[in-house]
Amino acid sequence: MTSCKRLAVWAIDFALFISLALLTANRFSPEFLNADVILNSVISLQHVTPFCWGQNRMANILPLAASPIRDPSLNLYACLVIVTIVFYGLIWFWADRLSKTGFTDKQHRLVRREIFLVLASIFFFIAQPSTVFEIAIFHIEYTLSYLLLGVAFFCFFDQKKPLFMRFAVTGACFAVATGINYSIVIPALCLTGGRALFRRKLDNDSLAFGVCAVVLLIAWGLIARFYPDPGISYVRFDFERLNDSVQIVAKNLIDAFCVGNFIALALAACLLKILAFRMPQQIALSDYNRTGLFTILLLVFAGAWTLIFSVNSWVTANLFNFRYFIPVIFVAMILLSLEVRNLAVLFNWWQHAAVSIVLAFGLIIYLAQPFVPLRDYRVFKSVNSVFPDDVAGYAGNYWYVWPAVMKNLLEGKDGFGFTCRGEGNRGNLTRYFSKVAQRRGNLTFGCLEEPIDECHFQIKSFFGNASPGDAELVQDGIWLLPVYFMNGPLGKSDFALALSAEEIPNQWQKNELRKCSLRVKNNGNIILSSAGSDLNCPAKYAIHLSYRWVEADSSAPLSGFDTRTALPVAVKPKAEIIMNMEIKAPSRPGKYRLEIEAVQELVAWFKDKGCPGLRIAVEVR
Repeated sequence: MTSCKRLAVWAIDFALFISLALLTANRFSPEFLNADVILNSVISLQHVTPFCWGQNRMANILPLAASPIRDPSLNLYACLVIVTIVFYGLIWFWADRLSKTGFTDKQHRLVRREIFLVLASIFFFIAQPSTVFEIAIFHIEYTLSYLLLGVAFFCFFDQKKPLFMRFAVTGACFAVATGINYSIVIPALCLTGGRALFRRKLDNDSLAFGVCAVVLLIAWGLIARFYPDPGISYVRFDFERLNDSVQIVAKNLIDAFCVGNFIALALAACLLKILAFRMPQQIALSDYNRTGLFTILLLVFAGAWTLIFSVNSWVTANLFNFRYFIPVIFVAMILLSLEVRNLAVLFNWWQHAAVSIVLAFGLIIYLAQPFVPLRDYRVFKSVNSVFPDDVAGYAGNYWYVWPAVMKNLLEGKDGFGFTCRGEGNRGNLTRYFSKVAQRRGNLTFGCLEEPIDECHFQIKSFFGNASPGDAELVQDGIWLLPVYFMNGPLGKSDFALALSAEEIPNQWQKNELRKCSLRVKNNGNIILSSAGSDLNCPAKYAIHLSYRWVEADSSAPLSGFDTRTALPVAVKPKAEIIMNMEIKAPSRPGKYRLEIEAVQELVAWFKDKGCPGLRIAVEVR
């Protein structure tokens, strides 16, 4: 084949490849896009880290790849299409390897395209739409890791390539594959063992391939120690509940596919197997397809994977989602592709071309639908609440928060998340909100589909003793949460905090620890808060209460005002709250005076500005 013809073939294949990826993303993403996928784009736009925010198990190869694209819309589309391209790349790679034996160079390209289209068509035929999204658009850690494993394996054992290239390509592929999917070491070792079985010996190359996989797994495990632990072990297994777990896994796998279509496909596969037995001997397949050993090894791998991961603690915690058994689905597709390959050797050139054309047009017709703008995606409609323009932070339910953050970014506004995994962007989040808080003295956040107390907790995990104000209901399950900060020293007339005892006993036991109730009234003219606007130093300018014990006879204090108690909420001018304060009695019996005072940190005590606190005579027994 001339260079021009070869270039034309590659151009056709490339156009087909990209077209299918774009069409697939546009067909399935509008309905099934979710917070997990969106988070990749948020990470890419805000802070790319080696591991996914809040985890230590997945290298952020996707956010890194999309990070040069700074437009939020294009970045999100890129995240969707990149994963889809990788999915089709995995099918293409296997089709290429499968079609390299038993065909001429011209036939090889036709058969490769044919097998690729057959496998893609079969996948769409048997998989539920949500399953297509999970495998083809959602989880790059499975498709990319297995694609890289295949490239590493065939490159490493290609004796025609220089030794340096073999090791460099294998090492690079293994490093990325292991970083995004630790479990890739299992199929890597299975490939090593399988090759040794076929060759009836474990040679140095096979041993080196297996050692490389194990070494890189250990290396990533050491790196992961520097990143947040998800709290659930990846390597704990409970074999006592194997029977129940396998049943749940089987049900989830069945639910992921169209059962009727799957049965029809299985019957067709049996028919292909019968036809394969009648093939002429001269066009028999290569060794790894011809023998039943390859099929047996694949089935053993699939069975072992199912049994092992059915009792894995991480899989259990995620309700045995079928995605953890995607490798088993890959095995089924490989076994089916072998039968397709067997049948393909019976076709002539024009039959190969006809089948490819029909399948290509069929796939395009199935996938094609009008372009759906991001604003019309279901996940963004679910967070279509009307928030004021100054709302840039969201707390609450993980599955609503990150779509809300992304929606802000798509609209050209700032957006940050305080929910699960938001810790990964703490630096940017703190810098942004510090500037706003120092300028305005208050922030307003959105609380999405969680109790208000949970949203307060999430916000306080970033801002310390941030003092919330009264929540405002926007719509069912959606709230506006104002949070107030002290952005400078109080004026003299604002050091006016009246303290009175709500429930403080006069009789105590020595070393007794009690929660006492205080009534606090703000007689000043500004809102008082226990959070400073400099979020890197949240105590600066914050309002706190403190106490000390003073001997009644000598007026000698037992200590300074060493403890600090934050105001539980912001106290507006002329408003009054009741709050609890934890107080510990002295260790010696006697008569004391309990003094409770307010302070603006790094500025002054209220008592020194003419506003004394609370003094109570107490007897300690």
